[in-house]
Amino acid sequence: MAGAFATAALLVLFFPQCSGGPLAGLSDYVRDNWLSRVGQEHSAFLSPDFLSSGRFARFSLAILGAAATCSLALFDTSRRRTWIVLALFSTVGLLLGLLYLRYFRFFPLFVAPGLALLIYQGLPARLALGRYFGTKSNDELPGVSVLAAPGVAIIAILFVGHLVWPPRETKLLGIDIAKACEKAGAGPHFVWPDGARLFAPPNIGAAGLGSPVGLDVVAVPFHTSAKGIERVLRFFDPATPDPARLLDETKATHVAVCRVEERTLRSVEAQFPLASRLATGKPPDWLAECPVAGPLRIYRYSAAGGPSGQCPVAGQ
Repeated sequence: MAGAFATAALLVLFFPQCSGGPLAGLSDYVRDNWLSRVGQEHSAFLSPDFLSSGRFARFSLAILGAAATCSLALFDTSRRRTWIVLALFSTVGLLLGLLYLRYFRFFPLFVAPGLALLIYQGLPARLALGRYFGTKSNDELPGVSVLAAPGVAIIAILFVGHLVWPPRETKLLGIDIAKACEKAGAGPHFVWPDGARLFAPPNIGAAGLGSPVGLDVVAVPFHTSAKGIERVLRFFDPATPDPARLLDETKATHVAVCRVEERTLRSVEAQFPLASRLATGKPPDWLAECPVAGPLRIYRYSAAGGPSGQCPVAGQ
């Protein structure tokens, strides 16, 4: 622990910019409208799809393994110190995983012994596999019901808690309309004019980097692109009074959004006018649509000059 604290102190001394962590530079606007919508960046208790996704099944296995380890730490007197240390690691790891999903991937090692113990205690003694899991200890181990009961109780509490107090649904943003095709694997498979700079939702921007011609993009879905992400979010935010100003600030030459059928946006068109107009092919006067086919709509921002006078062409 002394070595760990000394290392942390030296790290902050020589690299003070690291003291706030990699996400310290994010504005509250980006945290609320981008980072909080990334599944691994918040608690499992705030995940709307926690019960319906495979994540709940993985958590259930982890809870059973951690609970079995803790139970053995209480009952096994011969190796109690070893099991107590392992129980502390598995419990802390489980809590970190529940409170911050990013950490869930790091502690399978600490819950695996508890799961192995559950398997061993649950197998009939006559099976060869049961003998394979045998222990050399002469101490009687707790039964599978004793080992599993705490974990089952915790799983039941989590399940009922999510049913009684379900997490709030994610509010709709203008950028959600602009990136509506990202789940279908759509990307800007175009050859862009030399010197073009693409202003688009972060996922479309990341796909645009695969262009055979070098392409600058304003935003990609990583925290190092926080300033670009904020500008894109505000561009599609109806509260922004002059979205064209953001194109000028970023020196963007082209804007890309997903192509959406007009009938699907009728209920939100008044709430998100700019995003809806761009997605349905009705841009404002300061943008001109390029004649391209596919899941994206591409617009030229003529005020940028230079490569903005050219449209991209379909690539392979």
